[in-house]
Amino acid sequence: MADRRSLRRTGPHGITAALAPHLRLGALVLSAAAPLFVIAALVPRALFLPSVSLAAIAAAAAASFLAWWLGVRRQGPTVTLWDIAGACALIGCAAAMLSDPATVLTTIGQNPNP
Repeated sequence: MADRRSLRRTGPHGITAALAPHLRLGALVLSAAAPLFVIAALVPRALFLPSVSLAAIAAAAAASFLAWWLGVRRQGPTVTLWDIAGACALIGCAAAMLSDPATVLTTIGQNPNP
């Protein structure tokens, strides 16, 4: 009988419980996309990828330091803080590989072809 009651969950609590993972995912995506919109609004187009690279590497360093400080296990049944740090590092390295170093050197006042 107890099993039936758990299956017949209706009302606002059942809907809220069912939507909770999707709402958390949406909040995570928005919080991850917000810095990209800020960078896109403030940085010239030529420096967008190098800026994203620096921001992602800094986020990876902060997440890994926080995971180390909190003693988070590296392997678990869900996504851990270490996984987030690795994803940020991967995004940072990919953005750095796609950016043009000559544009960055010209912007900071160096001659790319000495």
